Amino acid sequence: MSSRLRSSKVRHVYADLPKDRETYSNFQLDSTMGDHNFINAGTKYFSLSVKGGGGQVLCIPHGQYGKVNQNGPPPILNGHKSAVLDMAFNPFNGDILATGSTDCGICVWQIPDGGLTENLTEPAVRLNKHAKKVIFLEFHPTSNNVLASASADKSIKLWDIETGQAGVDFKKSHPDLIQSILFNEDGSLMFSTCKDKHARFFDPRTGEVVAKFAAHESVKAAKGIFMTSMNKFVTVGATKQAKRELKVWDIRKLDAVSQLKRLNLDSSAGTLMPFYDRANKLLFVGGKGDGSMRIYEMAEDKNIIYECSNFNTGTDPCKGLCALPKASCDVMKCETMRVLKLASTRVSELKFVIPRKSDDFQEDLFPDDYAGILSLIHISEPTRPRLIS
Repeated sequence: MSSRLRSSKVRHVYADLPKDRETYSNFQLDSTMGDHNFINAGTKYFSLSVKGGGGQVLCIPHGQYGKVNQNGPPPILNGHKSAVLDMAFNPFNGDILATGSTDCGICVWQIPDGGLTENLTEPAVRLNKHAKKVIFLEFHPTSNNVLASASADKSIKLWDIETGQAGVDFKKSHPDLIQSILFNEDGSLMFSTCKDKHARFFDPRTGEVVAKFAAHESVKAAKGIFMTSMNKFVTVGATKQAKRELKVWDIRKLDAVSQLKRLNLDSSAGTLMPFYDRANKLLFVGGKGDGSMRIYEMAEDKNIIYECSNFNTGTDPCKGLCALPKASCDVMKCETMRVLKLASTRVSELKFVIPRKSDDFQEDLFPDDYAGILSLIHISEPTRPRLIS
């Protein structure tokens, strides 16, 4: 019987629940609802939208555990007129944070070295060309200072944050509310989902739709994740009966995106959020309102996807999730993914480990991966002001 078992080096991936002293706590989340994660992480800090006047954002250094206001009110970013819905850190500079708000604007902040020591109310750059609230932000993964934003005005814009100018505008591609945006690993392709039940792939250089397909039958928010090295793409959403599901797609031919696999998950109502560890081909799927996270291994065989475990993240219902950059993982402990779970009053750090008996560096678990190093040069005119020297 054992000879029939599939061999897998990642099947037993796990995470220990963090102790209270290793969490971030004692804050009040903003009460605004939506399909965004409400938390984002860069190489140095993570940020979250909190309750208060205007659009207050906490920016906390990694590893600075404990109560965020135990020594008095923590310093905040507060340059918006109303609640912040989404945030994004520049992948090439962990001190640059963009925030999008219900006031229709985007603020680009430059965090001082060592973190905030006082409130910041004036951002380095303001971007104000959306007609309705800004709901999603995403930095380009290979070109510096290029930011994508999605708004309730049904448009997606690409910005040069050095100059504050908008470039490509995808304003006629979505007939309904945009539910997510995402770049692929090299930034050559952009993905979006929409309340019209369709997913789209764009050429970010022109704004043209290169593929459109019906992803899920429900109008509930759908999300996606690229697996470019495997020529696959995963979407998570819901059926017409409001049951949550996962689908794997073949994207080798964008003019005819085909479904390879479909998994029924459960009947919960919360939005699903997928994260992918490309080094070990592990897919992590968590949901809002959930206390668990599903872990799958992606394979090249006919079954395509295998369940590794269903990890219990604790009793606190999840309000949002975000994955830290791969460089944050402790390679000597075989840590393959680190995820921040946002609950009502605390943030927990989930460290997913692939168990090994040896204490030596496990080279097979850590092949070459995304390094956060600029690979496309974005050239500005000599007279343009620069955000970062």
